[in-house]
Amino acid sequence: MQNLWIKAESQNNNKEQLLFKLINQKYTRRTNVNSELQRILKSQFGITGISTHSLRHSYGTRCVESGMAPVVVQRLMGHTDITVTLNTYTSVFDKFKEAELDKVNKYYLNENLISTSENLLLNNEKDLI
Repeated sequence: MQNLWIKAESQNNNKEQLLFKLINQKYTRRTNVNSELQRILKSQFGITGISTHSLRHSYGTRCVESGMAPVVVQRLMGHTDITVTLNTYTSVFDKFKEAELDKVNKYYLNENLISTSENLLLNNEKDLI
């Protein structure tokens, strides 16, 4: 979550490199931001259990679901290593496995790289995965 808070390195009064400023121009902690977000969501919409972290994770999930390349998701989320992204969103990536296997099968058939009978074998093997 640390990369969500944009670094304000040039601010002398912002040693913790926080993002949000209050009306008095002082930076505030993410716990204060979460408390205010939760207060507004509950009072205005009756929604509970949402935090800036859950919003961040939802955004990352939607990026993956949209078909965005994992390396782009990694960079948007500020993960220093692609394995963090892949491990965090493993269940979402797994949902795309069938569709991606179907793409490969169609490619093989369209390019006459395999016959229809070989395709049946591939589909049966897919069930074993």
